[in-house]
Amino acid sequence: MLRLAIFGNPVSHSLSAQLHNAFAQQFQLNIQYEKIATPLNQFKKHVDDFRAQKGLGANITIPFKTQAFEYADQLTNRAKSAGAVNTFIFKNDICIGDNTDGAGLLSDFEKKSIDVRDKNILILGAGGGARGILRGIIQKKPNKIFICNRTSEKIKQLHNDFRAISTYDNSPCDIIINATNMNFQTDLLLNLSLKDTLCYDLNYGERHKTFYDYCKSHDAEKITDGMDMLIEQAAEAFFQWFGKKPNTKRIRQICKF
Repeated sequence: MLRLAIFGNPVSHSLSAQLHNAFAQQFQLNIQYEKIATPLNQFKKHVDDFRAQKGLGANITIPFKTQAFEYADQLTNRAKSAGAVNTFIFKNDICIGDNTDGAGLLSDFEKKSIDVRDKNILILGAGGGARGILRGIIQKKPNKIFICNRTSEKIKQLHNDFRAISTYDNSPCDIIINATNMNFQTDLLLNLSLKDTLCYDLNYGERHKTFYDYCKSHDAEKITDGMDMLIEQAAEAFFQWFGKKPNTKRIRQICKF
């Protein structure tokens, strides 16, 4: 039995177990995937216990991605860029911290034929969500990447790590990506027509509704949520654990998301 887990608080809503069980079936792998509800002050203890029980790997969700970054013995380059970890690979008594968000986004973009090259991109939010995807987006050579955030200090911190970004100046944008963790704050965007803009939300389910409603009220015709990105980043984590890339084409239907 190959043991995997997700650490979070809360964690009951997580879809990761369904995803990874579906992936494992493609390769006839016998896995046990646990949801571990972790008290805020006991992250290290719970991860240590899981490793002692021969856990193979883990996913990390809110609010532990920064603690996971600090816990890891080694970090991948994309985890270093993000400043956050959402995947642990336990290998030879070493904990490797990775971040699969950017890979998941770019994989979803590719499957949806979304091309960011030479485009103007606006990212809403300057926290962990934005950090997780910026490295991958920059590699695809957009024309400009703007950041819009309610506090300028976070934008400054982000700019220290990603020189390619700029503070939003109300220029027209081809793609808007909502990378805020909480409900979308409509005051981030004022008097902006979205008719010719692709609106992409990293959130899904109920947390997608506010952004969706805002975009529709501003004439947006192309709106997508983050469910497929979630699936793709999970597939990347699975690949890091097992060296096998799942077929994600029908996962949404199989898991009934």
